[in-house]
Amino acid sequence: MKTKMKSIKALLLTTVVASGIACASNSSREKIPTNDPVVLKEAFQGRFYIGTALNLDQIWERDGEAIALVQQQFNSIVAENCMKSMYLQPREGEFNFTDADRFVAFGQKHDMHLVGHTLIWHSQAPRWFFLMKMEKTYRAMY
Repeated sequence: MKTKMKSIKALLLTTVVASGIACASNSSREKIPTNDPVVLKEAFQGRFYIGTALNLDQIWERDGEAIALVQQQFNSIVAENCMKSMYLQPREGEFNFTDADRFVAFGQKHDMHLVGHTLIWHSQAPRWFFLMKMEKTYRAMY
């Protein structure tokens, strides 16, 4: 039993020492400096999209620095707010697709993958969305 325990201890000690040597040799390798910035959309090309949410200043291209970053790093976009129901239909029967259309045009112009947005968001639904008359509700249910 003691011999078996000594063998296990020796094996564990050898494993720990070997692991330490391996880690030390990896960390002491010279790192080659590079001036090339990492471009996320290129680093993951063919694997998955790299996306970001755009606000109105970016969609309407009023924020030049942000637009440059978006174009450089991302290949997929989603609208931050302009495709939520409170903006698309602020009052029942009254629609406004101006900003949403501009979002789509931005994505097409820059050859980006577009991701849609949920129409009903718990904190950004227009008030009228949840105010149905009982008669309408009854007819809709039956």
